[in-house]
Amino acid sequence: MFCKLEKMIRRVKMRVSIIAAMLLLLSACGTFMTTQHENSKTLYIHVNQVALELTGPKKAIISANYEIDLAKASFQVVSKQNNDDSGSYTYQGNLLELGQIEQWQKAHQSEEPIYYYAAEFSAMDKTGDFVIVVSDEHSQQVSAKFSVEKQALFNLTAKALLTYLLQW
Repeated sequence: MFCKLEKMIRRVKMRVSIIAAMLLLLSACGTFMTTQHENSKTLYIHVNQVALELTGPKKAIISANYEIDLAKASFQVVSKQNNDDSGSYTYQGNLLELGQIEQWQKAHQSEEPIYYYAAEFSAMDKTGDFVIVVSDEHSQQVSAKFSVEKQALFNLTAKALLTYLLQW
């Protein structure tokens, strides 16, 4: 009896570790929206769509195949509580230049240089669903929708774990 229970606990621990690793990988992977600009100028907004913690760091990475003029660029975090196009302004800031990052450049498998920028909004203290709007001299780009919640990752992980354990 004890051996069976011990084996079951080990299996559960292993599966929890796998689920935790999958959630970690998902949280590290952002998604992006893209727009083509004149002369093939492309801008991507990478944001964590799993969840962002209200009290934790909040940042989006912007990549572009052209240098963004920081004097003419900004970002806004816009509340998207409904599925319509309306939204209310929540937070705004300026992009921070990260430069060219050699390791990330290799992932693009292109000789074209890629420039990286950060939209830092950790000071934002509102919960809900949001998008990031990046504006520069060429266009205005909107990110995919993401959530900011209290204990967001714990709530998602606990829910997934309980669902899994209840299937036994």
